[in-house]
Amino acid sequence: MEFTQDYFSHNIPFLTSVFNNLPQKKKFLEIGSFEGRSTCWFLSQLDPDGMIVCIDTWAGGEEHSKVNMGEVEARFDRNVEEACKKVTHIKVEKIKDVATDGLAKQMDWLENPLF
Repeated sequence: MEFTQDYFSHNIPFLTSVFNNLPQKKKFLEIGSFEGRSTCWFLSQLDPDGMIVCIDTWAGGEEHSKVNMGEVEARFDRNVEEACKKVTHIKVEKIKDVATDGLAKQMDWLENPLF
C-alpha cells in the first residue's frame, strides 16, 4: 500500500479500545477517506461479513491546493483494493460526493443499522 500523508494513525489506540468493546462490527460509515489509510484499518477491524461505506469528494480543501487529488483518489482505490484481498467477505462502497448528499443516498442503511 502507498500512503503519502498520515492523518489517521494517532487515532488507532483510542479506536482500538472502542472497537474492542463493540459486540458486532458489521457496518461502518466513513466520511472523508483521502488515500484510504483509515479505510484499510477499519477493514481489518470489521466482522467478516461487514461493510464500510466511504464518502469523499476527493476534491480536497484549501490545504490540498497543491495536491493532485486525482492521484490521491487513485491511491485510495489501489490501497483499498489491496486491503480487500485480506478481507474478502467485506464489502466496500465508495461514494464520490459531498457528505450531505452522500449521506442522503445512504438513508436506508442508516435507518437499519446492525449495531
